[in-house]
Amino acid sequence: MREMQLPPAVDRVAERLADGSFALFTETPDIETKARELMALSRSKPLKAIDYPEAVCLAAGLRFGYTVLSENGGAFFAPRVLNLGVPVWRAFEVLVEAWRRGLVQDIMEELRRYEQEALHLFRRRDWEYVWSLVGRR
Repeated sequence: MREMQLPPAVDRVAERLADGSFALFTETPDIETKARELMALSRSKPLKAIDYPEAVCLAAGLRFGYTVLSENGGAFFAPRVLNLGVPVWRAFEVLVEAWRRGLVQDIMEELRRYEQEALHLFRRRDWEYVWSLVGRR
């Protein structure tokens, strides 16, 4: 929540909290302990260090079977490097999955719009993957 700054995002989250479709997660002592373990482990491997907020999300994902949403490189690659059984999705994976489920009509346009609005560029490898998917339809 602290990282959200633009009113539209804050408003959407507030609406979802009000209607009960979102809930706030407060870490418990066992999640905090696991998060600190993951932070230490990330510093012992060839991996971008995982900071506490991302480590909490990974620990919660492990504990409750959640998919973690993060643009943080350390968090994204941690499952592979640290052999964690938790999926981590970036905005890219979320948008592609929304397209697969028919919630997004034009995936190319949606990705371009995201890049413009978020000022975040997807990797060439991501674009190539989408091109391969669109070519199959």
